[in-house]
Amino acid sequence: MNWDEEDLEWLQDVTLAEDALRGQEEFMKSWERLYKVLCQYKIFRPKDISMMQFKWVYILTTNRCFSSNWPAVC
Repeated sequence: MNWDEEDLEWLQDVTLAEDALRGQEEFMKSWERLYKVLCQYKIFRPKDISMMQFKWVYILTTNRCFSSNWPAVC
């Protein structure tokens, strides 16, 4: 999700590049939905609901081994 187009070209694998793009799209959809909801509440300061804060939390939680179908993982 942190890769730009040039980085994706370095992968030299169409499937991996498509997966990366799909991940970026999923992240943005999640962010947009969450932001829309959080903006309705006055208890959140703008800096508390920034996309960078969300991205940090998203990366931390989605790159951990909560559920994996890879052999020998978890």
